[in-house]
Amino acid sequence: MMIFIDAIQGILVIVVLVLLGYWLAYLKWFGEREFNLFSKLVINIALPCYMVYNFASDFELKGLLTAKQGVLVPFISILFAYFLAFGLGKIARVPEKRAGLFRVTFAMSNTIFVGLPLTQVLLGEEALPYVLLYYFGNTTLFWTLGVWGIISDATTERLPFWNIDLLKRVLNPPLIAFFIGVGAMFFELKLPEFALKSLKMVGGLTTPLALFCVGMNIRFMGFRRIIFDSNSALALLGRFLFTPLITWLVSIVLGIPELMKDVFVVVAAMPVMMQSSVVARFYEADFEYATSMVAYSTLLSIIIAPLMRIIIAYW
Repeated sequence: MMIFIDAIQGILVIVVLVLLGYWLAYLKWFGEREFNLFSKLVINIALPCYMVYNFASDFELKGLLTAKQGVLVPFISILFAYFLAFGLGKIARVPEKRAGLFRVTFAMSNTIFVGLPLTQVLLGEEALPYVLLYYFGNTTLFWTLGVWGIISDATTERLPFWNIDLLKRVLNPPLIAFFIGVGAMFFELKLPEFALKSLKMVGGLTTPLALFCVGMNIRFMGFRRIIFDSNSALALLGRFLFTPLITWLVSIVLGIPELMKDVFVVVAAMPVMMQSSVVARFYEADFEYATSMVAYSTLLSIIIAPLMRIIIAYW
């Protein structure tokens, strides 16, 4: 029973921060100017610091990355889900202006901000290295393929993946920081203690600021503009059913250890990445849809997380 309560409390922390962002915007402490500032701060400063710290301070992941099956599962399952979303999006006639966001919602999960604490609650501290391993694949694909799709949503032109202008925009501070962190991990570059502490403190701004942005977005949009339609339902079905199922099947085929499989499936069923809303706003894509998906999926996680614990206990 305590496991269920802890899982729900982990989600409620996120809900409280979103509501706080909403309330402060309602009180007019935060306006459009602050929202734009927070978005830039998250994308250009806080999240890059968080990524560099996360990898530069955790050399344990280096050993995991030598396990071929462990590395392959997140990449294969997320890519399969992404292209399944591409096909289903065509069949369901998802509007072009939100097609990239639909695929990101369907295939990519909130690995760290929600996935890490909830997985540790559900499966124990030994789950941490495997969460980071999934994070490696999820983050790589989000900041390349996912962001490419979101940027494509924001323009009427059909952008090729190799377009130089698009590449400049996709090669953003979080992705650059991600590769710097991975490089530091592989070459075991030990940063000075003051540098690690500074990165950790600045990176710690990422979660609250991103959640404030989600709450502010909801306030600026108004509840009447919160989107839920057949496309939204299909995206959430992908987020909580299709993608975890694909991950489970890929894990079985590749024969990874039981705990690793459980962790991957749980993390694959986490809410939509909150960065998708911030990125959508930053590149002037359909941020209302993105914010709606973050809000709905986070609230649904209050139910999904305890159910995942039951499923894992009996499968």
